[in-house]
Amino acid sequence: MNGLGLLDLPSPLLALFDQGLAGLGLPALLRVVLYGIASGWLSMVLYRHWSRQRELAELSEATRAVRRELAAYDGPFDGLLERALKLLKLNSRHLRLSFVPALLAGLPLLLILPWLSNQFSLSVPEAGSTVTIQATGLSATADLPQWTDPTAQWTPETQTWTIPWPADAASVALRWNGETLYQLPGEQPAAIVHRRRPVFNLLIGNPAGYLPDNAPLDALHLDMPTRELHGFGPGWLRGWLFCYLLIMFISALFLRWRWKLS
Repeated sequence: MNGLGLLDLPSPLLALFDQGLAGLGLPALLRVVLYGIASGWLSMVLYRHWSRQRELAELSEATRAVRRELAAYDGPFDGLLERALKLLKLNSRHLRLSFVPALLAGLPLLLILPWLSNQFSLSVPEAGSTVTIQATGLSATADLPQWTDPTAQWTPETQTWTIPWPADAASVALRWNGETLYQLPGEQPAAIVHRRRPVFNLLIGNPAGYLPDNAPLDALHLDMPTRELHGFGPGWLRGWLFCYLLIMFISALFLRWRWKLS
């Protein structure tokens, strides 16, 4: 919980809901599809509620009329310029009326995308499998942090450790000067663990937690396996992001057409 930011506040409820769906036997792919449909629906509901649809529809009709005039116009340049300026004013007014509602419609994405990324991006390595962990910003004067697993190997040239992933009931800690910097497995699978960045992490937190402020390194980059929701196509097509955005846009476009939104 201490890794949450402002945009992560819905995450505990979303995680609880996702656990319920998983308990019903719904696979991860179907759950992501449902979240995409729900996000598209909620975005269009917010846009329809906050936008002045009657005025936007009148503007759209007026814009089409001016465009038809421009296409058929064959008169003096002054008349052409007058119609072009009129079209520009109509488009600017349309943008002003739809800009704020469009921003409000994007709020569901801002609130669910961080949780989806944390929930569906990475998989937990199998116990005993080798994981590579790179240290960045390592202090040249401080003692090297040590893992409690004696089989961990340090490669100075690449600033990396290779370490076997602990079993479910076990844990391995990275220690420095008697202090635990990080522990495997973390609270949640993560590709990077870093010091807290006050401005950024106020909005979006790191569910895996943070390194102490006095740590002799800036970040740990973990080579974690990516999570694939299906087995079709290239790797980028198998992850949650493509599936979610595709379904969300299809859902939103369908409702925009169904509700005749401008």
